[in-house]
Amino acid sequence: MQNCAPVELPSGSNNLNEYEIFITTGVWGGSGTTANVAMEIYGADESTGIIQLGGAGQEPENTIFARGNTDIFVIKVDKQLGDIQSVRIGHDNSGNSPSWLLEEIVIVDKQTNHSWMFTVSEWLALERGDGRTERLLRLTSYQEDFNTEVLKRWWKGLIENHIWVSVIMKARRNRFTRVQRASCCLSVLLTAMLANAMFYRLDGKSELVIQIGPLKFSWKQVIIGIESALIVAPINISIAFLFRKGAECDAIWRCKPKGLTYLAWFLWLCACAVSATFTTFYSLVWGSGISEQWLSSMFISFVQDLAVTEPVKVFFTAVLLAAIVRRKRFKPRGYAALKQTKLNSPNGRLWKLNLAQVEEMRRQQARKQNISRFYVELFVYLIFVFLLLVVCYGNRNNHRYMMAKSIKDGIPAFEKVRLVSL
Repeated sequence: MQNCAPVELPSGSNNLNEYEIFITTGVWGGSGTTANVAMEIYGADESTGIIQLGGAGQEPENTIFARGNTDIFVIKVDKQLGDIQSVRIGHDNSGNSPSWLLEEIVIVDKQTNHSWMFTVSEWLALERGDGRTERLLRLTSYQEDFNTEVLKRWWKGLIENHIWVSVIMKARRNRFTRVQRASCCLSVLLTAMLANAMFYRLDGKSELVIQIGPLKFSWKQVIIGIESALIVAPINISIAFLFRKGAECDAIWRCKPKGLTYLAWFLWLCACAVSATFTTFYSLVWGSGISEQWLSSMFISFVQDLAVTEPVKVFFTAVLLAAIVRRKRFKPRGYAALKQTKLNSPNGRLWKLNLAQVEEMRRQQARKQNISRFYVELFVYLIFVFLLLVVCYGNRNNHRYMMAKSIKDGIPAFEKVRLVSL
């Protein structure tokens, strides 16, 4: 998610050579940084010197380098840098969460419209990877293959566009809000309920073949769940699409959501109201058996949307975007210059840090990471135990209790019976 407007970096009034810098942060949890970030660009002819990009001290709604952001900076220099050959970037490890997952840097020369891309996909953190908070990136002729590009876009799409996952993991500046995403999830559930109810209203019972905990499944229920999910997919995809386009228009025009967003809310209200009403009517004529089967098919529809429909939709989108980018991508001018011009050899560091302070910071960050990992593992373990209990004890009946009770009631002084060894 890009910033609404590029950040103008301080420069002299007579500097006419303009460059745009696109810095992309990773989409996973904890990828953003609260530290101060600086960089230096080295060209074949000149270098920019150390550029302070900011980071700490920003207002919460204006925080740069947040998870999933593509932050744009504009810098003006007095002389042409020539072909960009390397970039040094790092942070001072300040703030509550300084660790930073840097995905890529793209530099565009506005005069010649040439671009240089530095693919990073590495942590700048004391407690992760090689423990470095500063990296020197050199331009190479390496190009990602198509499979790598698709996989990269697919993972990013799962975080940003998967309607269920993105309720929690959405990028900070994305104007497609969590309320709208959660509303889309509710629409998926209610419309799937109606579609499943219509099938069971028409077809009635089905033969049970397997029981997992309290849920009973048959091939008929599985088919009904899949058909229901496919039937309601177009309306839910349309609602999410209108919400997303309305959010993009709001970000571009800086106005209150209108038009597409209002239409999305109208469709959502109609879909939810109709689905909830008719599902209630259908359920009034069901018995317990059909209700349990309907619940099982509803569960199948939910799992299919969560684990199949949304990931597949994101995957095909990633394939399409990767194909378009690969078709348009051209070999930047800087690659040819690498064979003719000797690379600059920048020395020194962007930040001067005391070794003792670095070690203390490393211990603190490692402690935080271990605590976070502990809570994640505990949560996963509790979920596993819960599912195990459901499978083991969910389908227990009262026959064993009734049998024991009838024996005790039918035999006087049954509690006095003892085992006798012969």
